[in-house]
Amino acid sequence: VNPLKLRWGGGARAECRPPALLNTPSTLLPCLFDLCVYTIKEVVGEHELLTHRSPSSSSPVEIRTHSSLRPTTVFCMASSTAFLLLLVAALHVCCCRGQGGHAGTGVAAIYSLGDSITDTGNLVKEAPPGAFETIKHLPYGLTFGRPTGRCSDGLLMIDFLAQDMGLPFLNPYLAMNRSFDHGANFAVAGATAMDPADQFNGRFSMPFTANSLKLQLRWFKDFMKSTFNTDEEIRKRLQSSLVLVGEIGGNDYNFALFGNKNVSEVEKLIPAVVQTIIDATKEVLDMGA
Repeated sequence: VNPLKLRWGGGARAECRPPALLNTPSTLLPCLFDLCVYTIKEVVGEHELLTHRSPSSSSPVEIRTHSSLRPTTVFCMASSTAFLLLLVAALHVCCCRGQGGHAGTGVAAIYSLGDSITDTGNLVKEAPPGAFETIKHLPYGLTFGRPTGRCSDGLLMIDFLAQDMGLPFLNPYLAMNRSFDHGANFAVAGATAMDPADQFNGRFSMPFTANSLKLQLRWFKDFMKSTFNTDEEIRKRLQSSLVLVGEIGGNDYNFALFGNKNVSEVEKLIPAVVQTIIDATKEVLDMGA
């Protein structure tokens, strides 16, 4: 879906939607539109992005940048695009099913795997005392009035999605004594798609965390099995849930570049990173998502 080609009219009949979004509730479209613009801005560059307006507002779209995003990190394009496509597909499928849910969206819960773009507090729970002190203090979490473990001073994309679907903000999986009735967040800031042991045959150390998509997927499976009694119950739950796999993969390239690997070496990671994300997504789909 290319938001640069979208045209929004004044009413439902004047609204021209991509085919994949024909059955998406109108309340979700502004959020999805802004997310598309945000993604393209990071991939294409602000100087190449024309001014666009949100379908629910007459003012230009305001975009809050993320602290870890670097416009020069060209390798993030593939993982960002994959995340966007997965998000569009997930929204379309969940909304068409219309089973249970809140605010008429048909979505009863959100489960998220990823990195700092979606982490709502797992890194600070996982890290040893004294590590990552920066994100434990204001201005991080300024919107909440306190640090929350998010790598942002405000809400993340996952927070806006939860708000729009009438669901509470996702609690991090590693948090104790929290409610997971409406989903859980398994994302960890700094996480990679590939296992660290698979990065350059294990001869490369991760600077922030050893967390990976494989580990998050294991958390997700363990959580579902401990929460529901049977595979059928898990499948039924996931059929009325939104499951996000990503954004993830950018850190595989970032950390390698930060570790003085040259571009040709880093490029060799791309097929394995992409395949890792595909395999994880297939496993989630096989569970019923």
